[in-house]
This record gives sequence, C-alpha cells and structure tokens, in this order.
Amino acid sequence: MTTQELIITAWHLTPISIATAVLGTLATAFAIWKKGRSTAPKLIAALCIFLFTIISPLGTLSEGYLFSAHMIHHLLLLLIVPLFVVIAIPGGKNLHTKPWRAIGWISGVGAMWLWHEPSLCSLAAVSPAMQATQTITLLIAGYLFWRPIMGTTRLHPAGALLYLFSACTACTLLGIYVAFVPISVCPAFAAASQSSPIIILIRDGWGFSAAADQQVGGLLMWIPACLIYFTAILARFLSWHEPQNTVSK
Repeated sequence: MTTQELIITAWHLTPISIATAVLGTLATAFAIWKKGRSTAPKLIAALCIFLFTIISPLGTLSEGYLFSAHMIHHLLLLLIVPLFVVIAIPGGKNLHTKPWRAIGWISGVGAMWLWHEPSLCSLAAVSPAMQATQTITLLIAGYLFWRPIMGTTRLHPAGALLYLFSACTACTLLGIYVAFVPISVCPAFAAASQSSPIIILIRDGWGFSAAADQQVGGLLMWIPACLIYFTAILARFLSWHEPQNTVSK
C-alpha cells in the first residue's frame, strides 16, 4: 500500500460511522432551520470537521493504527467541533452558574485524561461501539467546556484566563507524560498486526516507529491544544468591551 492508496481507499465507512454522519447532518440542518441562517457558516464548518474526523482516513488510522491520528481525532472532537457549535449557538444562561463552570472545566479536561487510560484507550481503538461512546462523550464534554468561555453569558476575562490557562496546563502535563513515558499509553497501537498493509506503510514507508508515533501524539496534545486555549484567551480579551456580550463575574 502507498500513501496515495491509503488516502483513496481507507475511508472509515462502517455502519456506525455512516449512521453517525447522517445523524450529525440532520442535527445540523435542524439547528440551522431552528436558529436561522446566520448560524449556518459556523455549524456547517463544525459538521465538515466532524465528518472529516469520523469518515476520512483519519478515522481509520485512529482505530489501532496510528496513535498520533488518534490524538488529532480527540483534539478535533473535544476542542474544535464543539467550539464552532457554541459560537454559532451560544445558548441561554442556565448553564453558567459556578457549579456548571466547574463541571465544564472538569468535563473538558477530564475527558481527555479519561480516554487515555490504557484500557479505555485500547478499547476505543478496536471496538466500534466504544469508539462511538468516546465520540459522544468528547463532543458533550467539549460543549460543556466552551459554554462558560464562548456562550451567551461568559466568564470575566480574568476568570477566562484562569479557566483556560489551567486547562492548558493539564493538557501540557498529559502531553509530556504521553511523549516521554517509556511504556505504551495505548497498547492497542503498539500491538497492531505487523502484517497489516497500513502498518507496513507506517513503519516501512513512513519510517514511523510505535515509540515515535506516541511521542508525536504527546506533542500534539501539548502544543496545538495549548495554542487553541491561548487563541481563546486572546479572543476573550479582544471581545471584553463588545456590548453584545454578557460577562459574568
């Protein structure tokens, strides 16, 4: 198998992924119809990223072949797709009490840590049902995480700084652990069949060992994730004085 063949043939078209894609498309269409056309660009962007995540070769690679692809999969589902949804549909004020802010932070950070527990990580890599569960929990956790930052009622910029910086620190610690721990964080990827055409391409064609793959995955968790958080911090400070934003203390 060549890289070109992988891109052409390795689309993740399983019954569960197709059903998820259809449900996501219908939910997006309903939200645009309900909330108005002004939400369409952001919701369509969220849908396109979501579909890319679950049905493109990225979805296939994340199922026990390439740990770094699995990490990109997580970042898109937890930090990018829900962010577009919250920006498009900020929602009401009911989820902005202090307990819900704590729940949002714990959900956003905890989901990433939880799904890198070795047994759960491996199950999600090889079990379609567990991967579907993982996808749903990451989307919900991301939505809860971003509501206090980008929702209708937002944390004061100082509070947002603490909220996002502490999340960045938690992801940095996880990224450092993943990148430098000498054991496999997700055993399913290290145990992938060496006779698989995809694994042969990754190991021989790309020269990507299991150890290097895990190190890249850790760096992805560390640097790109924190760039997202810092971009959100900058956006909150730039929008501080916008009259349409309701800032909560």
